[in-house]
Amino acid sequence: MVRVDDHVTNVIRDIQAISDRIEVYWNDVGEEFDLVEHCLDGNWRLIFSVPELNGRVVERLRRADHWRGNDVPTHRLGEDEDYVAQMDRHNEEMERKRSEETAEKVRYAGEEIAWALDVVNDRPSVGGSISVPKDPDG
Repeated sequence: MVRVDDHVTNVIRDIQAISDRIEVYWNDVGEEFDLVEHCLDGNWRLIFSVPELNGRVVERLRRADHWRGNDVPTHRLGEDEDYVAQMDRHNEEMERKRSEETAEKVRYAGEEIAWALDVVNDRPSVGGSISVPKDPDG
């Protein structure tokens, strides 16, 4: 990997303005940029990788920053402010809606199949009606 010191769009400068513990490397194997943090415990950790450096990278990094640029974690964001928690809630809501829509489609298809089987078997369906002559003997 090759450390990237500067970039035409000043993305590196903006990233280091967020934290000087973050460095950007070009990863030849993955053919992408790796944002890596030198953590307080002395370890280097991958933050995320991106195919190109642009303003979205800086925005993503800012939104994921729990400490809001502080070198010492004096304030952690609550669940309502945390970007990852917001994304998790959004994804859970989308999954719930998708499940409801799928369940509704399955119910509707099941009702159509039941109706079709009743028609084929010449049986009245649930909630259906039958015709009875007025004079059963006539």
